[in-house]
Amino acid sequence: MGATVGALSGALSGRHAVVTGGGRGIGAAIAAALAAEGATVSVLGRDAARLAAQVAALGGDARAQAVTLDVSDEASVKSAFAAVRERFGRVDILVNNAGQAESAPLAKTDLALWQRMLAANLTGTFLCTREALP
Repeated sequence: MGATVGALSGALSGRHAVVTGGGRGIGAAIAAALAAEGATVSVLGRDAARLAAQVAALGGDARAQAVTLDVSDEASVKSAFAAVRERFGRVDILVNNAGQAESAPLAKTDLALWQRMLAANLTGTFLCTREALP
């Protein structure tokens, strides 16, 4: 992910993609693929430093932006989507990639763990999709 990504086919030129969990791993790879096809990309996540590095890898501020958020927090999601729209306009593509994978055997899974996983993996997807639709 260290090299700048250039447009390959331009099939997504003029489109704005938002990728949650876009600062590393699968999310970073998805963001790079979207940018390579010509999309402007907003990478969202919790780690500002990782997101900034991803923006640089995607071609800098002209083609990408980093926005921090907590997908499980409604106010955070609303604020993040307002920021991405302000910069690149409507959201054409949403990739709900953010998530957590913490687990334990059922007998050892406490309610706090259960609620964290639901908040990150389900509520976050709901909140981001709802904000992307308008």
